Parts: sequence; C-alpha cells; structure tokens
Amino acid sequence: MTEPNSLLPHAAPASAIDDCWRRIGVTGDRTCPLLATHITCRNCPVYAQAALVLLDTLAIDPIVQPASDSDTPIDPSSADRLAGESYMVFRVGDEWLALPTAALGEVTAPALVHSLPHRRHAALIGVAAVRGALLTCISLALLFGESAESAE
Repeated sequence: MTEPNSLLPHAAPASAIDDCWRRIGVTGDRTCPLLATHITCRNCPVYAQAALVLLDTLAIDPIVQPASDSDTPIDPSSADRLAGESYMVFRVGDEWLALPTAALGEVTAPALVHSLPHRRHAALIGVAAVRGALLTCISLALLFGESAESAE
C-alpha cells in the first residue's frame, strides 16, 4: 500500500519557478512584453507553466495495491498486533478503507475546493485553503482507477 508520506507535497526548488508575474506582470511593474498579448498573467503560458511546475512537485504514487478479498479471514496473530491501534474508516465507491490515525495530521470540516486549469491527472480535483495553507484535493476513487461516473 502507498505510504502516507508519499502523498505529502514536496517543496519545489525556488530556481525552478520564475515568478515573473510578481516582478514584471500585473502584480509587479507591468513591463512584461507579453501583457499586451495576454492582457493578464493568468492567460500567459509562462504563468500556466509555473503552475504545472508547482503541481508536479506533489508526489502522488500512481501505483496502488489492489484491496484484499474481504472474505479472507484475519490471521489471529495479526489481530493481536492490531488490537491497540486506531483507524479512520471511510468508503470509496464500493470499497471500505481504513487509515491509521497516526498517519493523519488533522480531520477538518469540508472546505471549498477551487478547480485548477490544465490538470495533468484526472484525480486532481483542485486546491482548498485549510488554516491558511493551500492543500491539494484528490479523488481517491479516480486515483484507484474507478470511472468518473462511479466516483461521484
């Protein structure tokens, strides 16, 4: 199964992102020659490429182990080992899944999700602001390979 830390964002190197929109773009001194063509930085391919670089810094492991058969009996030796652990149980499609609570940082109320243009992976839904930090929102159903219709 995927390690919980493999879903955490990793910082992009500062040199990999040219934040020209802050220097010469609409939030800077407005001297960018591309502003005449694109009107605003949000329409510029340089801005879109910077967004892709930031999104590519997220380490999402696309290889997911298939769920084990629910009819398989639990080994008594592993049941004793798991007795002292707590889990958050949730459902994705028809499957029931669990995460160890030690792998969770926080469970919050649902937040407004802002969609992202130019998404590279269908499972990436968008970003949400939680306690002032932008966090990526992914669809576990789409990440695990279900169709878009069954993921809703």
